[in-house]
Amino acid sequence: MAELLAAVDEKTVDDDFTFTLEVVCRLLPLNSANEVRAMRDVLEKIITNIKIDPANLKFRTLKLQNKTLRTKLFDLNGAKEVMFILGFRRKVSDDTKEASMILPLDIKSTEVSILMNEMIETLLESWSWLETQLNICLEMKGAIKSTTSCCAECLLQIRLPNGYILKGGFFADEPLKTVNEFIQAFRPLSNSEDKWILSQTHPNITFSEEEYLNKSLNDLKLTPRASLIAHVSYSTNQLEEISQTEALTKAHNDDILARKQRETNLRQSKIIDAEAVKQERRRVLKQFEDDRANARERRLFAAVTQTSSETTPTTISATSSAQENRDRDVDVSTSIQEGSIQGQGSN
Repeated sequence: MAELLAAVDEKTVDDDFTFTLEVVCRLLPLNSANEVRAMRDVLEKIITNIKIDPANLKFRTLKLQNKTLRTKLFDLNGAKEVMFILGFRRKVSDDTKEASMILPLDIKSTEVSILMNEMIETLLESWSWLETQLNICLEMKGAIKSTTSCCAECLLQIRLPNGYILKGGFFADEPLKTVNEFIQAFRPLSNSEDKWILSQTHPNITFSEEEYLNKSLNDLKLTPRASLIAHVSYSTNQLEEISQTEALTKAHNDDILARKQRETNLRQSKIIDAEAVKQERRRVLKQFEDDRANARERRLFAAVTQTSSETTPTTISATSSAQENRDRDVDVSTSIQEGSIQGQGSN
């Protein structure tokens, strides 16, 4: 097993994720029996074609958008890890921008025949192991009971410290320590003295004692499904380093918070200043509008006053003329009346 794991580690291209055989063994049982058979048949056909004509790039290129390949291979649990174990690498075409899985081979090399033989040998060796694992999945009780449910006899969902939910399929009689090995393969701990500890919330149990690690998943009542929480048990030296790191981290975070608070205060001050400038501008504009309105009123009043002063003498003159005419009419009327009285007296 150690040699196989080393072989897979050499094929790893992503530093954040080590594709190991242990991981693949736990991901493949998450598929149903029908899916496992479909994956096995497709892989067998792909490898047969490559074996017949390894220099043909068409056989060594699998388009990720191919509907059949997606349904029977790429969309299944563990497919990505399987392809990396077989030596395939993801590549995007410069022309079409389509992504494909390609089994690389330098056909321009002077030693192309040697490289081709080595590629075929590695490919067939990896496929032999993978085919065995696929057949083991079909022997699980889950696969025997139903062809549409997952093959695993025990399906575990494990929440890691970063919140990621890791799923894995196991035999019911496997010991709990195989789960720890699975987590270690998926997320290796740098310090050999550190170890993964599993716990369960319902019921509330921490599987930290050695006796738990050797008990089967069935005896621990983790079958057919269970949810676990994984956390790290650090060594004493590691805890001291973590404490120092946490202190430095806290000081760093405090500095960041203080800087953010200063920036916030500065932004608020700028907002207040900007609002004050805006209010002053509004006040000046309002004063300017009021001044203009007052000026218009004064001009209008002056115009009205001037018009009134020009029309007043004419009105007075007309009034005097009318009064004189009325006085004259009265005098004439009086004279007539007096003449009439005198005429009557003579008679």
